Amino acid sequence: MDLVTQGLLGAAVGTAVGARHLGWKAAAIGALGGLLPDSDVVFASVPGVEHWVIHRGVTHALWFGPLVGSALAMLSVALSDALRRRRGAHPLDAAARRAWYAVWILAILTHPLLDAVTQYGTQWFAPFTDWRAAIAAMPIIDPLYSLMLVGGLVAAAFTTGERAQRRARIALGLSCAYIGVAVLQQPLGAHLAHKELVRQGLNGPAVLQVSSHTTMFTPFLRRVVVQTEQGYLIGFVSTLNPKPINWRRVEIDPVAQRLADQILSGDGDGRLYRRFATGPIVPEIIQRTDGSRVLRLHDARYGFPGQSLTGFWGLEYRLNEQGRPAGRGERYAVPREASGERIEALVRAKLGLPNDVF
Repeated sequence: MDLVTQGLLGAAVGTAVGARHLGWKAAAIGALGGLLPDSDVVFASVPGVEHWVIHRGVTHALWFGPLVGSALAMLSVALSDALRRRRGAHPLDAAARRAWYAVWILAILTHPLLDAVTQYGTQWFAPFTDWRAAIAAMPIIDPLYSLMLVGGLVAAAFTTGERAQRRARIALGLSCAYIGVAVLQQPLGAHLAHKELVRQGLNGPAVLQVSSHTTMFTPFLRRVVVQTEQGYLIGFVSTLNPKPINWRRVEIDPVAQRLADQILSGDGDGRLYRRFATGPIVPEIIQRTDGSRVLRLHDARYGFPGQSLTGFWGLEYRLNEQGRPAGRGERYAVPREASGERIEALVRAKLGLPNDVF
């Protein structure tokens, strides 16, 4: 999830477990703990596939929260006791000490748990394996989910102690229920795609795979990608108000597919990218204006109608004069078409209403 949402979640968790004993510090430390795992972006600014290995890697492992959180809690308790001694106050009692540990550990730990319900996924067991926990339930930015957390924090700010904790817990309960509903949208999107393929007479042995993905700002508008023997069908369907899917056909160049298969089945960058993408990868050979050619491997989990239909980003290889990949793969991004009209179309598409984009 985005930094703002992770900070809000950490603050809500901190308030829910520590407001009684730590007051406002519980929300502040919780927000800091919620943001801490994303400190790995400092080391992930690299051009190649290593970006996807480093980001949401070690700092997002399930052991990171208990280990680092305990160390930070020990430091926080020691500093608090030192400051209290300077003021002539008694040391922290056992309940307050436990609250420090609960806030730090849980705030950090909830970060990779939330990231796991996005299709980007996170490496729960890094550095021992690069396997990603990834459920295509929530988009990276979900305003409705974030507003639930904001509402709980605002409500908690007008009170203290157990009441503040209770209000934060209610907000967390509602947000968890929302995630549960979002998780159900992935299989529902795939079911609607299968149903539409049958209705349009497109279902048959040529269909190899059907996958359902989130779109920007909402779990209820699904991007469905159908892999066939000839290429791909890409469409969008609202799970709130399903309508006939307007499939976009993507034909695959056999040469591009052959090169992609060689790269993705190898032991280098291709294997790492295959592990990251966890879904359909669409190959395409691009002829640049300077005469050079590149092979792009689009991560088809993401994308909107238009020039980013096959994906917002991916890995690309420069092709030499013999048409073979030369050098290592580099990350690329396709410019996203953002406008008020497209945002309005996104909202209408989520509700299953007519629009000119989806």
